[in-house]
Amino acid sequence: MLATTRTADREQACTRYHTIVTAWLLLVLACGALAACGGGKPANHYRKAIGKQEQCCGRLADENARATCTARIVKVDDPEVAQTAENQATFHCVEKHFACDPSTGAATKESSQKALDCIADLGQ
Repeated sequence: MLATTRTADREQACTRYHTIVTAWLLLVLACGALAACGGGKPANHYRKAIGKQEQCCGRLADENARATCTARIVKVDDPEVAQTAENQATFHCVEKHFACDPSTGAATKESSQKALDCIADLGQ
């Protein structure tokens, strides 16, 4: 006579394994989706744009030229105002299109025009 086992006894170990694997897979996929969507804090385009411009000025050899260049960077005095959607969108254009002219420490004419066009498109 053949020995028979209950279906629940045969599937129990396998079911537990698949449940654990499925749970881990879902967790990994959820973390991946969160990372792909940028799941953390929103980018601070103001800070990044100012940083790029300051780095460009910082490459100038002459100390007075560096100070003058840094003083010409347009900055927002109030941190809360810098975080407004309008300012973030404006500085995103600057951040995205900024290209440093090493001879002047400022943006190249082409990158300035691209940033200006981007900012003009924001109003449409």
